[in-house]
Amino acid sequence: MSKTILLFDMDGVLLEPGGYHRALVETVRLTSEMLGYTAAELTPADIAAFEAAGITSEWDSSAICLVWLMLPLWERFPSLGIPATLTDGLPPGESGLAPGWDSLFGMLNHSPSESVDPVLRAEQLLAAGHPRERAIRHILRNSQSIGKSLTHRIFQELVLGSSIFAETYSLPPCLDVESYLLQFDRPNLTPERREALLHWLADDQHRAAIFTNRPSRHGKWSTPEAEIGARCVGLNTLPMVGYGDLLWLSDRSSLDVRKLRKPSPVHVLAALMRSCGADTEAALQSAVNLAFDGHVGLEWDQFRGAEIYVFEDTRAGLKSAQAASEILRECSLEISWHLIGISAMHVKQAVLRQLGADVYSSFEKALTSSLVRG
Repeated sequence: MSKTILLFDMDGVLLEPGGYHRALVETVRLTSEMLGYTAAELTPADIAAFEAAGITSEWDSSAICLVWLMLPLWERFPSLGIPATLTDGLPPGESGLAPGWDSLFGMLNHSPSESVDPVLRAEQLLAAGHPRERAIRHILRNSQSIGKSLTHRIFQELVLGSSIFAETYSLPPCLDVESYLLQFDRPNLTPERREALLHWLADDQHRAAIFTNRPSRHGKWSTPEAEIGARCVGLNTLPMVGYGDLLWLSDRSSLDVRKLRKPSPVHVLAALMRSCGADTEAALQSAVNLAFDGHVGLEWDQFRGAEIYVFEDTRAGLKSAQAASEILRECSLEISWHLIGISAMHVKQAVLRQLGADVYSSFEKALTSSLVRG
């Protein structure tokens, strides 16, 4: 009997990422106020537009927002530096109304360089030929640096809460907040549906794993945000591949972590191995060996004939699954892949359908349909 395997993204699928979205909105609000603007707000539709453009990390989208807010100020104040703290900006009201986001999304969504990493594409669009090109590249390339990015530092303090932030990074907090993840994340599974899923997984031929770009603990690597999310949903017993695991692999393999996380096939391949019992490091090594070296170990034979359902709300996650399926097809492994897109936002639904996904407005509906078929 062949296996049925469910691979779940976390934010936007297993749970509603209220914490991350609220932290992104607040990060943009705080930085805009620091720059002297009277109003700068990201709406849920704006966040969906970022995700539809392939920019799914709030670290990256908050940095892009900072650049967008800086552009008109650099025209007025050419010597204005890159803000390092929330006290480095301009007086309140000095800058007037903040620039709207629609032109930014138009640039990101209609760029001809579709094959380029979306953050690098944003850098090309915003930095090339600009008088402050070096400053723009610095902000975007350091969007994930706690020591070099103001937006990253603000966002992480909001997400973790001030006390955990100070403990994790050995840095003084600049705010006084409780963790936004604990305050605002909400599971997308009812207790009844969660119990039904766990009962379904009691069959040895039914497997599942979580693959997420959320930071996760792996030794010294990263923070336990993925683990907090899994506990929120009540699926903390499922195997998982998070960003901290990929940071460990990046260090071990000397590969840039951006080549390992979604949309890289490594992320889905590692989650597949984890779903069937491989420990984290063995799964990661098998995935990178297959994706980059073409080494097909005997461990991949267990997936022959499997039915694999990938639940995602982002283009990057679906592309990771597509790339993984192509690699395994070239290894002559007959596997049935089902791409399941989750979004109530029309702008995201259209993107998910373009990638060949069956789209549902809620995770509950998608899961019910897939379990009936599986």
